[in-house]
Amino acid sequence: MGNKMNNINLSILIIFILNLFNISANANNLTIDNLNRKFLIFIEKEFLNYQIKVKNEDNQIYIYDKKNNKYFVELKLLTNSYSNQTNENQKAIPILKVRDNNNLYLTSSRTLQSHTNFDLLEIENISKILVLDTINKLSLKGIYFSKFDDLIKDKN
Repeated sequence: MGNKMNNINLSILIIFILNLFNISANANNLTIDNLNRKFLIFIEKEFLNYQIKVKNEDNQIYIYDKKNNKYFVELKLLTNSYSNQTNENQKAIPILKVRDNNNLYLTSSRTLQSHTNFDLLEIENISKILVLDTINKLSLKGIYFSKFDDLIKDKN
């Protein structure tokens, strides 16, 4: 019985390791849609790091301010190609926009560089920059997310 459990555990470990290799091997062949989903995961994580209430519905992210107003977070990957496949020549520039319930865009943040191949560390770092810039721009428009934002507003 113990031998069977060891074989099952070994099989699960081998499958897990093969999946890791498969993920890294396919990292260079991401479609724009897959890349967009990865960015959305990290963007949601970054809003949560700033203790902002986040709701994810069908890959649509909504954030809520201190007054519980709902804002739609939109990520676009601006590409130099009409193709949905990434390749050596295609570059993507992530653009993060926030709009209110009246479909009025409140902020737009983007990176200054375009990439052909993103790895997870780059996606995470770019997401951090985009979210921080977005929060700063929203606070300049009087949209606050926590008591900490009120303290910053009072000092200004």
